[in-house]
Amino acid sequence: WCVAKGAIYMPKSTKRARMLENADVFDLAAALDGDDFARLDRLTTPETITAYKALYEKCVVRDTPLGEDDPGIKRDITAG
Repeated sequence: WCVAKGAIYMPKSTKRARMLENADVFDLAAALDGDDFARLDRLTTPETITAYKALYEKCVVRDTPLGEDDPGIKRDITAG
């Protein structure tokens, strides 16, 4: 869904087999039909974006040695 929408997705795994699975997104995207995409689109609500943004910022602070006002941190997360 992310690939089809032009969004960047960030799978995370330490297991090689799972990394290969994560890289195989194009077969999955081809298997989705219009109804599947519509159902996934409905999951993107203001509430889910707010929750994602909070988790993203928490992980950036935890995993990245950037300052709070660093331009490398994307803070304008929106749907679309």
